[in-house]
Amino acid sequence: RSRGSDPDNPIFLTGTQDESLAMWQWFPSDKSCHRVQTCTGHIRSVDCIAVDPRSNLFCSGSWDRTIKLWNAMPDADNNSDLLETRPKKARSSARPVKEPPVKTAVATLTGHTQSVSSVEWLSSTEVASASWDHSIRLWDVNALTFTSTLMGSNVFNCISYSNHCRLLASGNTDRFIRLWDPRSDSAVVQSLLTGHTGWVSSVKWSPTDEKHLVSASFDKSLCLWDIRSPKVPLFRMSNHTDKVMCADWSEPELIVSGAADNSLRLYRVPSSVVASA
Repeated sequence: RSRGSDPDNPIFLTGTQDESLAMWQWFPSDKSCHRVQTCTGHIRSVDCIAVDPRSNLFCSGSWDRTIKLWNAMPDADNNSDLLETRPKKARSSARPVKEPPVKTAVATLTGHTQSVSSVEWLSSTEVASASWDHSIRLWDVNALTFTSTLMGSNVFNCISYSNHCRLLASGNTDRFIRLWDPRSDSAVVQSLLTGHTGWVSSVKWSPTDEKHLVSASFDKSLCLWDIRSPKVPLFRMSNHTDKVMCADWSEPELIVSGAADNSLRLYRVPSSVVASA
């Protein structure tokens, strides 16, 4: 949710292949939403978005090889009649609908040589980005420079950072999940989780503890891991019938996944895992 937005009508972000991002306001009371801002500047598809811990900024990664930083506050001066106002469906059709204002990025980070596949905030001043160029870069958003690079041997599809164990998890095209210490002077893999038979498309740490994470794969499954047992997942969920494209674990008791079979699935996290947090 963007800072300063109505907590009852939160704002969320989307990125698309039309090279833009959009800020939307959600109205739970009637399950409707409308766009309050369009963000332009990328010249290829927008493939990932992350909001900083304080909700002051968000960043986006693109097929154009760049990361852009954006102010998370909607430009209220330009869209005060749009922001936090329910869409008026009964307006006369003769009255033109006002287009949402356009937002531009506050900064652009360059350095990757291939598509940026995933971005993640490590703190309010540091961003990690993963790329198809086989690297993860760490960036200082105040200085607008990269501070270190973690090199792999194949494409990085996704990353996730845990504030509990201070480790960065990555998912790769070689079917493995790697755990990295981004604070270490040496780019050494701390642990290797093996269990998937296809590309790892998404990883997400538990929001409440340092031992568990979930992964999604093109092998049509999700795995729930205890990182102390890297060779065998705690649970494997094989309900999808096609590639699992994404997974999220924002609520302690629920995991959600989306797949190429056009379905979203919700999984209740076992009480033993929740209780261990």
